Amino acid sequence: MFHLGTWPSISDYPAFGKGAELVRRYWLLLSMGLCLGLPVVFFPISNPFVYPEIVEQMGRGVAQFKVDHPMFNYLERFGPATNMAKRNFRVLAPMVGHLTATGVDGAKAFNLGMQAVLAFALLRGIFRLTGSRQVALLMSLALLGNHLGVAPWIDMGCQFDTTAYALLAVGLFAESAGVVLIACFLGLFVDERVFTALPLLAIFYFLCRRNWRHYAALGLALGAALVVRWLLSRAYGLTTPHEGVGESDLWIANLRFYPVNSWLMFKGTWVFIVAGLIALWATRRWLWLVVAGGMILGFTFAPLMVLDITRSNGYYFCLPLLALALLCRLVPDRTEEMAWLAGWSAALSLVAPNCLIVAQIFVYWTGWLITLQG
Repeated sequence: MFHLGTWPSISDYPAFGKGAELVRRYWLLLSMGLCLGLPVVFFPISNPFVYPEIVEQMGRGVAQFKVDHPMFNYLERFGPATNMAKRNFRVLAPMVGHLTATGVDGAKAFNLGMQAVLAFALLRGIFRLTGSRQVALLMSLALLGNHLGVAPWIDMGCQFDTTAYALLAVGLFAESAGVVLIACFLGLFVDERVFTALPLLAIFYFLCRRNWRHYAALGLALGAALVVRWLLSRAYGLTTPHEGVGESDLWIANLRFYPVNSWLMFKGTWVFIVAGLIALWATRRWLWLVVAGGMILGFTFAPLMVLDITRSNGYYFCLPLLALALLCRLVPDRTEEMAWLAGWSAALSLVAPNCLIVAQIFVYWTGWLITLQG
């Protein structure tokens, strides 16, 4: 299907000698360093703007309530339509700060540490899926070259999204159903957007031909989280208000950002999404093609239903990985072509302007700061 050339491998250069062998031996460690470092290096280039200090002060103040009292009800201080009121059940990272007596700084450090878990899960999972270290590294860089790769460093609002991203990645690639259960259950207490991302995990299991235990673990995690939320609601009066989510005035106004946000949502990984659609077309799987098109439309539209669009985008990073799994299933043993696609995908994600710089441009044009940056 693909005849696009390849990206060079280190094995193509015998002069490296023992160096090449060391790279192969410590590939995972070196790749994690690149995945953790390169997005941060490229971020100032693609985004020269910074959050005002008052945003961080406000975010730390809001998080402090949960760190001091994990069962604190935000509705006692904030209106139901505010973003802060939606954080009643987002207790995982604040609980770490509470239990370790390290406060908000401890919760932020835990969230930062989960970035390494995210990078490890992506590298190991993609390698097991494709059998190629090169594809694993380049695809991971493509995913982390967007908001996903710098989220813990710019988490001025103390939302701790990276913890949720990492747990989703672990749940996606874990071979053990028990790990899937634990990761997904914990992720549901980081942010409610994890609920909307769980169907992507189920589809990934289908494409990878996982056994029934993974589906059962996913269902148990969802059921257990709902039961715990109900118990906490009865005991402490905690609820998640729906005001301000999906209101017609909001998403209609946000439609103006749909084209640019759709690109920024996946950036370079659109290469794999488009390749997956082409593969479905070429193999005449028309029903799959219609379903895939509907999924892409739905998940690119979903972030427009809330104020903090940029954060919401990150929760659907699994979609390009579904496209990768689909390509591995439809056109197996095409590692060189996959590496070529992954190389361009990584280059586009790292070099193309970051979501926040485009957001700032819209600020000057429209004044919609909170809508795009959350």
